[in-house]
Amino acid sequence: MNEKNIKIPIIIIPKEKTTQGSIIFENITNLLLKNNIPFVTYIDSNFQLHFQKSKYRLESIEEVLKVSNVCVIIESGYNKEIESIVDLFLENGKDILCFPSNILSKQAIFSNNLIRDGAICITSEYMLLEYLLNLE
Repeated sequence: MNEKNIKIPIIIIPKEKTTQGSIIFENITNLLLKNNIPFVTYIDSNFQLHFQKSKYRLESIEEVLKVSNVCVIIESGYNKEIESIVDLFLENGKDILCFPSNILSKQAIFSNNLIRDGAICITSEYMLLEYLLNLE
């Protein structure tokens, strides 16, 4: 595995997550840890870098932008903080990936709209892994 080509994602899941979102989040983080891929999580307004079984708190979105190449949103309703993160990633030319969710759920409106507007739709943690390992 060529580490220069690995994308380091920020995984975003809001505190008002659904059971499905929680399962997807757990599956993704376990898969990334198993494959020794560093990642950042954003939960309850806190950024944390996960790298080789260690966790490091990141103090600002600027620190996140330095280490993270791609933003992954599991599910999200409208949330100003998450919307700001997405905007910063887009302004810096970074990709946005979203898992589609129930179209009737308030917790999925923002992420589903991002897909409608051009975010990359991913449907499994393995599709995410392939994306992270194969992009240059």
